[in-house]
This record gives sequence, structure tokens and C-alpha cells, in this order.
Amino acid sequence: MSKHTFWMIIGCGLPLLLLFLAPVIGLSSNIAIFIFIIAMFACHLLMAKNITDMTLTSQINTNHRGEPMKKLNIKKLGLAFGSTTAILYLGCVLLMIIVGQEGTVAFFNTLLHGFDTSAIIRMDIPWWEAVMGIVQIFILGWLTGALVAAIYNVGSDPNIE
Repeated sequence: MSKHTFWMIIGCGLPLLLLFLAPVIGLSSNIAIFIFIIAMFACHLLMAKNITDMTLTSQINTNHRGEPMKKLNIKKLGLAFGSTTAILYLGCVLLMIIVGQEGTVAFFNTLLHGFDTSAIIRMDIPWWEAVMGIVQIFILGWLTGALVAAIYNVGSDPNIE
């Protein structure tokens, strides 16, 4: 196992595992969960710094095979993220239509690890509001994908130190 893989498992896996196990070990307050989320974010920042240090020492950013890193197409990655989030939104709409309120509440309670969603799930959503939701989630997904690609491209530019 490489050094990077080891730190990736520690930096990503351990805080994520702690986040999910927090309620089991008695840390179920919002502050404890917030601390775990901040710890996960900090681990990712430290890991990103470590990766940046490794690539700067070689003076050329390369992938794991030693090949030069390629640029991501910002528009295509934005479209991929936007389309994915819109499809997930449509999946939620279909779930609500097919299983009804009880099934929807049960699904999201399971997905959100014990949060009770019964008070916030609304089944009487007009069609125009659902369409607006799809458009909004597509835009947010597109912006997220475009931002990921832009940040990746800045990090893969060998001229930036």
C-alpha cells in the first residue's frame, strides 16, 4: 500500500466512520456531529496540502502512472454533475409517487441515520414547484461540477507553483 493510499484511508475513512459511529458511542448532539464534520474537512485539507507538496517537488504534475495530468472540460463535467443531480431529483419524485408518505418518510429516515423527516416531508407539491426544483438542482449540480473541474485544472497546471 502506498503512502498516499494510507493517508487517504486515514484522512477520509476514519472521520467518516467516526461520523457514522458517533451516535453508537453516545455522541449524538449536533455539536459533536459538527466537530466530526469539521475534522473530516480538516483532514481533507491536510491531505490536499500533502498532495500539492508531492507534486511541486517533481515540478511536473503527473498521475499515478507518471503521465502528465490532463485538463477536465468544465462544461462537460458541469453537465455530468447537473444531469446526475436532476436524475436523482426525479428519482425522489418517483419514490414519493410510488411509495406514498409513509414509505417516503421511512426511506429518508433510514437514509439520514435516525433523523425524523416526518415533520418536513410534504407530499402536496404542485407540478410547477417540482419542475422548478429540477431546474434549480440541475443548476446547482452544474455549478458544482464546473467548480470541481476548474479547481482540478488549476491544480494540474504545471506553471502554477
